[in-house]
Amino acid sequence: MLEDVHFDFDKATLTKEAQDILARDVMTIKENPGITVQIEGHTCAHGKEDYNMALGERRANAVKEYLVKEGIDASRLSTISYGETRLAMPETPTPQNKNSTEAKANRRVHFEVIVK
Repeated sequence: MLEDVHFDFDKATLTKEAQDILARDVMTIKENPGITVQIEGHTCAHGKEDYNMALGERRANAVKEYLVKEGIDASRLSTISYGETRLAMPETPTPQNKNSTEAKANRRVHFEVIVK
């Protein structure tokens, strides 16, 4: 329902591509007033656990701030960080280096849509 957004290595700044995706996500959220969204921050496995958790949280908060700025009520949004823990993606191996496809895929914010 909502498309994930990806981040550059070690960053929590929204790229132009991420903002374009979020613009579409904003429309979807506005068109579905009966949903709330959990914003889940992730990182690749190239840092200590506490750092990865903090970076995942910064990414989730950056997305939340963008959505609120675009008119989504903050009460419909929650954030959580999973650090480097990936969702069930058995086809995605543990990242071998910071520029690997797997690492780039895991540098993301994922959305969990909750229907009221």
